[in-house]
Amino acid sequence: MARRLGFLDVVSNCGNQIWLFWGPNVRCQVLVDHGQLLHVRLESNKWPKPLFVTAVYAKCDTIERRALWDTLRAVSVVASPWIVGGDFNIVLSPDERSGGSIPSGIAMSDFHDAIVDSALVDAGYVGIP
Repeated sequence: MARRLGFLDVVSNCGNQIWLFWGPNVRCQVLVDHGQLLHVRLESNKWPKPLFVTAVYAKCDTIERRALWDTLRAVSVVASPWIVGGDFNIVLSPDERSGGSIPSGIAMSDFHDAIVDSALVDAGYVGIP
């Protein structure tokens, strides 16, 4: 699959739900392989520092997502650039979604707390939620 997409290497998480691809001159070290996230360290001779990447595919259930939030907090202690992204299956506020039922206040609060505790910044979105 990686080669068909034009990448040299690929890694996936233990559930095979999260895939990360990278090209030449990049080295990837898997640091945490979790059912809901894959946390890696990327290095290249072209970069001044390593880049940490956390790719997320969260469970739909509020209780099951709590393990994700705890793991995110645990990996948040990095002294280099760090980017986190993916499908969190929850929003920070009801106005960030379109249609469907209003998310649980507890679930949104859990997400907010994980973002704050991990010192992350919400980049927001553009377009229709």
